[in-house]
Amino acid sequence: MSVDRDPREPADLPQDWWFTHHVLRYLEAVGIKIKRGTWSTYTSRGYAPKAKDEEKLGQLPRWRPDVIREYARTRPGQGARNTKRRSTSAEQ
Repeated sequence: MSVDRDPREPADLPQDWWFTHHVLRYLEAVGIKIKRGTWSTYTSRGYAPKAKDEEKLGQLPRWRPDVIREYARTRPGQGARNTKRRSTSAEQ
């Protein structure tokens, strides 16, 4: 899988593996601001790609850049939900 690089991507990011701080820097550069704890929650709940055990460096999770680029390209935007929106009293 090869995902085109976003022109906003920082040029100094590694080409082979990204650790969490690389992922967060990339996401912020392309307009997706996520805190470290939120990223950890997203990966543990399956909302973002989880680092496979065989890809970890010791206990440190790492990802291939194309995996994160694809995630950024296809993720739902802020506020996206799988539940129906409840109507407010003003709408009734």
